[in-house]
Amino acid sequence: MNRPEYMIRLLRYYRDVGFSGRICIGDSSDAPQARQTHEAVSELQGDLDIEYQRYPGVNGVECVHRLLGLITTPYAAFASDDDFFVPSALEACIEFLETHPGYSAAHGLAALLSIEANAAYGEVTGTGFYQQPRVEDENPSLRLKNLLGNYSVTLFSVHRIETWRKMYQEAPEIGEWKRFGGELLQCSRTVLQGKVGELDCLSLVRQIHDHRNAVQTGPNREAANGGQRINMTASGMSDEFEWVTGEDWLPSYTS
Repeated sequence: MNRPEYMIRLLRYYRDVGFSGRICIGDSSDAPQARQTHEAVSELQGDLDIEYQRYPGVNGVECVHRLLGLITTPYAAFASDDDFFVPSALEACIEFLETHPGYSAAHGLAALLSIEANAAYGEVTGTGFYQQPRVEDENPSLRLKNLLGNYSVTLFSVHRIETWRKMYQEAPEIGEWKRFGGELLQCSRTVLQGKVGELDCLSLVRQIHDHRNAVQTGPNREAANGGQRINMTASGMSDEFEWVTGEDWLPSYTS
């Protein structure tokens, strides 16, 4: 939303690495920023298979929910405009899921980076490891317990599309609880429906910058940035206790 420079950078990356999959974009930007992205999409349509839809002002949960109706492939993976997937790793994850029916999702290893001036282009000033969960217990309730006990995000894994649809079922109706309706619900549903595997390959690179959600603490390692140490987090769940004991959830918490 309103970050065309990141979206255009991402599309040019996929063109340059020869990505052959389908890309579905939900753009919630205001008109001037959306126009820039749409112009880039038109320019790259000959090189990439892009489905571009404008959803002005729509939040992220509703945006993904609407895009689900456009997905025709048996597998899907979600990325923001500042996340990069490695195409060969996506293919490896699909091959893994094809031969492991008890798994709902799979991913490779992931890295974080920061760029000078918090911009889309510039010198890389820091790197770090980005933790994603590997949850392979046979029992669904144990998988859920282990995910929440050492929480990190499953959203960037390659999912079976039927799993993805269940993850976002009714999610827009509770989207006002952003961390629950936009992340925790989906990650919990992933592990309830199957195991989550991790392959020994690089599958994802994420950029940390001031235009993302606030930098918070979490399970991932720190990366150096201009002499400072910034914690580049997976979860974004820094105020869990305040959230779960708030007015909306207090009855469940106390029962």
